[in-house]
Amino acid sequence: ELFNQHGIVVMQYKKIDTSGLLYLAQSYGKLIIAPRMAIFEETIDHMVNGLLFEPNNVKDLSAMIQFALDPNTFHKLKARITSELPIDSISGFRNAHQKLYSDLKNEQ
Repeated sequence: ELFNQHGIVVMQYKKIDTSGLLYLAQSYGKLIIAPRMAIFEETIDHMVNGLLFEPNNVKDLSAMIQFALDPNTFHKLKARITSELPIDSISGFRNAHQKLYSDLKNEQ
């Protein structure tokens, strides 16, 4: 439900080796804003399928958020992201996440 309610995912990592959140956000076709770190640079092409900011630079992060909030920018990037989704592996990841969330919700 959370991923369906928002269009942008901001990742503010200072150190990271891998990120399940990155792949989960991609599986939902979200616009990702992340620091310029190897794990993100391998997956995100700046201004193509997401936005990258300089790590530990609040001004750059703020600028990328403001840029993403512009409706024209958001819709252009969102269209590229959606068209690039590799349906087979990504949808499997999303379906597994939705089932786990549903199962946990039903246990409450």
